Amino acid sequence: MMIIKDKISSILRYKNEIDTYRSKMAKEDKKPSFVDCLWSYIRYGCVLNHYLYGKFYNLPYSERKKAFTYRNWCRILPEANNSSEIHFLKNKADFNTLFSDFIHRDWLSCKDLNLDKFTTFIKEHKEIVIKPIDGLEGDGISLRTFKNDEEIREAYDRLKGRGYLIEEKIIQHPDMVFGNKSVNTIRVYTIYNNVKDEVGILKTVVRAGIGDSIVDNSHSGGCAYEIDKKTGKIVSHSYCANGLETEIHPKTNIRMIGRMIPFWPEVLKLCQEAALRVKDCRFIGWDVAITENGPLLIEGNHTPDLDMVEFVGSHGYLPTIKKMLNI
Repeated sequence: MMIIKDKISSILRYKNEIDTYRSKMAKEDKKPSFVDCLWSYIRYGCVLNHYLYGKFYNLPYSERKKAFTYRNWCRILPEANNSSEIHFLKNKADFNTLFSDFIHRDWLSCKDLNLDKFTTFIKEHKEIVIKPIDGLEGDGISLRTFKNDEEIREAYDRLKGRGYLIEEKIIQHPDMVFGNKSVNTIRVYTIYNNVKDEVGILKTVVRAGIGDSIVDNSHSGGCAYEIDKKTGKIVSHSYCANGLETEIHPKTNIRMIGRMIPFWPEVLKLCQEAALRVKDCRFIGWDVAITENGPLLIEGNHTPDLDMVEFVGSHGYLPTIKKMLNI
């Protein structure tokens, strides 16, 4: 009985969200429908946010099978990334250890923390970032400052032995600050070709946070813009979690289309070289921050967000992904 109630609740949520979305659309736009959304989920594995914010409803039926939907995403990633090396991407302490020459910042693991080391780290860096070692989607990340030794001791007692990572705050390149408080990252999707022994780049995106959040992903309200892989220029309007599309940052008047990403060749090289260290994890979404001294690696995602928000559209990518993965 509970399963039936949950299914009915999900169906009603789909209908309510579609109705709300329709009411905000311009009259001349093609309208999504509940029946079409339900059919798209059953037939193509297209979940609600793909259907609405990725405008799956605009695709002709003859082209929908080429879209990179959640069903295809779930089938492809385990085949590409089911390896013994996956822990390097799932565990941030393991990641920072393996890629120590790529991250370019100080860090500590709370698993083996002592008070002297923690106090020295705090006093050297003033502001620190605290993040779960195995966190996803920006959950649980916070920025902290400390007024005195008492606050430092309280934080130490709370964090010691727990599954958190402490890192120094990243100071971004001025061209990567869009009037918001987050660290705005580049997402680079790499695919390792095990036949040619080379790393290809599927897609590149810049993510811009919104408001007071210190993270930039769509789960925290951020927006994504496609970057031309060759030039490093932003070439698309925004894809935001709330369905907003605009050429300017939605909380500022900064025009995004046409902006150049600094250190672009270095960003691509960094991700390709990182991918060669974990060849058994063939499909990875790398997050890169950029400082005035160049790019630094934040993390590698073994199940990178491939929905139509952060992936900036998924239509037409399915055959390309399969070809690059040799599947």
